[in-house]
Amino acid sequence: MSAARSGEQPPSAGAWINETRREISEIVREVAQSVRQPQPKQKFLTFLVDRMLRAMSAEGVVIWQRHETSPSSTDPIESSVNGWKVATRLGRITDQSFDSSETLVHALLLDAVVDGRQPVVVPSTPGANELGTPANPASVPAAIVPVDVNPSDDGPEYLFEIFIEPDGGIATQRGYLRFIAQMADLAGEFFRADEMRRLKQRQQIESRIETLCASFHGHDQCATIAAQLVDGIAELFGFDRVGLCRVHGKRVDLIAVSFVETIAHGSPAAEQIRFAAVEKVPDTFFDLRVVDVVVSPQSPANRLVCLTQDPQVTVDESTHADIERCLRHANMALINARRLAAVPGFRWWSSLVARGPAAPTLSRRIASLSLLAGIILTALVVALFPVPLVVVASGTLRSQSIENFCATRSTVVQAVHVEHGQHVVPGDVLVTLSDDDLEQQITTLLGRRAVLVEQQIRWTQALVDTASHRLDRTGQLQNERDLVAEELRSIDQQLVLLEQVRESLTLRTTREGTVDAWQLKERISGRPLQRGDFLLSVIDSRTNWAVDTRVPQNRISTLVGADREQTLDISVILPNRNAMSFAAMLKQLGPPLHSESDGSAMNAVLVSLTDPDIDSLSNELAQGPLNGTPAQVICKCGRMPLAYVLLQDAITSIRARYQMYFGSLQPNSSGEI
Repeated sequence: MSAARSGEQPPSAGAWINETRREISEIVREVAQSVRQPQPKQKFLTFLVDRMLRAMSAEGVVIWQRHETSPSSTDPIESSVNGWKVATRLGRITDQSFDSSETLVHALLLDAVVDGRQPVVVPSTPGANELGTPANPASVPAAIVPVDVNPSDDGPEYLFEIFIEPDGGIATQRGYLRFIAQMADLAGEFFRADEMRRLKQRQQIESRIETLCASFHGHDQCATIAAQLVDGIAELFGFDRVGLCRVHGKRVDLIAVSFVETIAHGSPAAEQIRFAAVEKVPDTFFDLRVVDVVVSPQSPANRLVCLTQDPQVTVDESTHADIERCLRHANMALINARRLAAVPGFRWWSSLVARGPAAPTLSRRIASLSLLAGIILTALVVALFPVPLVVVASGTLRSQSIENFCATRSTVVQAVHVEHGQHVVPGDVLVTLSDDDLEQQITTLLGRRAVLVEQQIRWTQALVDTASHRLDRTGQLQNERDLVAEELRSIDQQLVLLEQVRESLTLRTTREGTVDAWQLKERISGRPLQRGDFLLSVIDSRTNWAVDTRVPQNRISTLVGADREQTLDISVILPNRNAMSFAAMLKQLGPPLHSESDGSAMNAVLVSLTDPDIDSLSNELAQGPLNGTPAQVICKCGRMPLAYVLLQDAITSIRARYQMYFGSLQPNSSGEI
């Protein structure tokens, strides 16, 4: 209208059509050029929706990307909603214009288009929210076109949804679909090229990671491995700085920094790396931004701190996994390097066999080999040097002449007359016991005896009177007196026996010795006892002493062999008696046993102290009994080479196996095989 007022002629319909075609062709050419350029996927999609919206004068454009649904979801409608996510959107009408119920039916519409695999134009059905029925709830029609990236996939990876103007006819909608299909083909080409670029880049990264991880295991120096790790990570992923830290509680050690030979531990950059290894740091800290902190899964003490100045650098899950993989291999290489460094002489040997520029000169090799030969000769002389073959075992000192006292019946302790360590002689009273039942029995018998004695006196008096007056009752009275006399004799015998029992309740020693009863009064005074309860012991002053010990079964043959050859020298040491030492001899081998601590096979062995040492032990009795004293038994079984003493178990095992296979080839006493 403004053109008509000014006198200008409006452009014809053909001119408008040609101009529109030219603009659409220009847009298609721009999109085609953008497809061939390597760029981030999101940038391309943003460019594409802008050009599509401008070319079609659409109400809105949405690009949907397939999204993995949760395995636990069983609702098909919920799966449809969760099956697609918005890659990018632009325009007045998009999926954001729908409410929750409309979103459900719209998601079913997307799935229906995917199943058909054909571009479609869906008419507008505003307010459609019937569950289970696909529909376009927008106020304008929607053109939906699948984008096939990989024909071998189950379905399209992307969907283009364009909300077009509602006044267009069928021909216009077909033109829209042809244009959108052309854009979908170009987008599919970009996606395939982007996938190829990504796979090729991933292959290159994998190859470089493999080479880097292999280089870790080719070195035996921790510093070299750490330097290769930080340099390789920084170069591989484009970080400005990478630091390797080891965390020990609250202390953090900075091990290596990328492309830095000498670390200034007091510098702000070093402080930043140490702080980032253990604390949650902000985006910017000093002059660098912390991008990621990777912790070794095998050794959480080792941590990589990645920093950069580029705000565009980010670390996704794949990159984090690659860095963690490198750190894991470096951690294993560091562990192996520390183990090798702990081997005596390893560094010297590695420098001796080094190749290349680090290899030593010929004179240095000769000097090193001479030193090695001297060390081997010295080690051989030391291995053949004869040393005492000693078997050490722990045991308990026991007296072989001891008198034990126990309760002879159920009684109560009335009095304790001795103390622990007291010297006693035969006849001394040790403990007095009392039995109320016994006393009651004796009292009852004594009362009964008194009654019978009184009856016996009366019968005797009656017998005398009857003999002078009535002779016919003499026989009867005589019988009554005899019965009373017989009962008296029985009671007297019982009293004698009960008196013996009462006497046995007074415990007396029958030998000269020392009382062995620690805290006797505290343990038994006033305490009721049962028959057989242990009370105390008296150790004979002239007792013989022995040691009960346990010797490992793999040392029994050595012990028996030395005893047979009369080279066995046994000493018994009492650690709690100022390390007193006594000579001893092997007396008896006991049954096989098992150690209570570790379950190893043992043999009970009885070692007897020799006679000249009994007087020394008797003198020790004045300071307290020795029964049960811990003792250490040292058995010297002659002299053997040092190598045999150190490796006797292995040598014995090899000898036993050798004899098992070749025992029949050993010559007998006559020299015959």
